Amino acid sequence: MSAIEALRDKISLEANDLHSLQRDLSRNMNSRRQFAHQYSENDLVHKELERLDNDAKVYKLIGPALIRQDKVEAISNVAKRMGFIEHETSRLDNAIKGLESKQDGKQKVVAELQKKLQHMHAYVQS
Repeated sequence: MSAIEALRDKISLEANDLHSLQRDLSRNMNSRRQFAHQYSENDLVHKELERLDNDAKVYKLIGPALIRQDKVEAISNVAKRMGFIEHETSRLDNAIKGLESKQDGKQKVVAELQKKLQHMHAYVQS
């Protein structure tokens, strides 16, 4: 195997790794968007529950049935859900930062290898 073929194989492996990182980054960003949307919805629900009178009737949809729920319990459940979403959002933010950093490093490696391959081709052709 020539040095050029070996370098092409190395570029191919690095490019595949880069593509995998990009897919993971895309998945995490989509999940982050979904959590942001869920947080927004839950925040609206929380605000509406807070506005209700203390003796207001609150119902929770469980399957096909509406089940009566205490207002304080409903607020607590929504707050817990929002806390979980905040935690997951923070975790995803950290994962996204890490993947972006890895992606940047991998892009530099691929670019350097491609440059090296171009120099090798220019040397062979001269």
